[in-house]
Amino acid sequence: MRRAPGRQSDQDGNVSEAMQTRGTGPEIRSVESADASGMARLHLRGLPSPLSPRAGSHLLEMYYSCLEPANGGVAFVVREGGQVTGFVAGIWNRRKVLVASLLRYPLRFPFWMIIEFGFCRGRGLFRRDGSRGDEGARGEEGEPVSGYELRPLVVDETQRGRGIGPALSRRLLDDARERGFHAVHLRVDKDNAAAIRCYEKLGFRTVGAAGRWRSMSVALDRPSSMPK
Repeated sequence: MRRAPGRQSDQDGNVSEAMQTRGTGPEIRSVESADASGMARLHLRGLPSPLSPRAGSHLLEMYYSCLEPANGGVAFVVREGGQVTGFVAGIWNRRKVLVASLLRYPLRFPFWMIIEFGFCRGRGLFRRDGSRGDEGARGEEGEPVSGYELRPLVVDETQRGRGIGPALSRRLLDDARERGFHAVHLRVDKDNAAAIRCYEKLGFRTVGAAGRWRSMSVALDRPSSMPK
């Protein structure tokens, strides 16, 4: 899944690998196939999910292994001590990611039906409160927002407070800008005050709400590294 350093971005979404966060901060790199299982485990530990640990681990590993630019998505990870300690994913074509997943794992089609009506359409076909999961961020009128979506950002609980989350977010914003997108959207639990503060520092503003979720968006008209 890795590409050679120094390549420039093009209309097909091939972007240089050269942008790594170095120095005193965490080192961030593009996801590799070997990272998918660690991402799945971290996802299940750090985010609410209707999936059982065993099924969820397999389904999410397949999903994250297909996040490639040619499939309409990317992911960046921080890996320390042989473990994935944080990652962020960006998706601009959820349907294409799903189709790529089905083609790559044709014998697991029944499982991917769960992904189709579960993970890719919110946190489950029906949430615990009985409401139907939506497809992602929504605007002021409640309509789905299209474009580049941050989905999701997860940092190991023991590693929080080290700047990993903001660094991963800025890396994703840079990727979206390189690909020609003018905004990045996300959805966050309205009760997750720490995450909301982090996103607001990066320039995100609330654009809508639905149930327990707040939709936020940031315009990419300035370097993402400006707000610290």
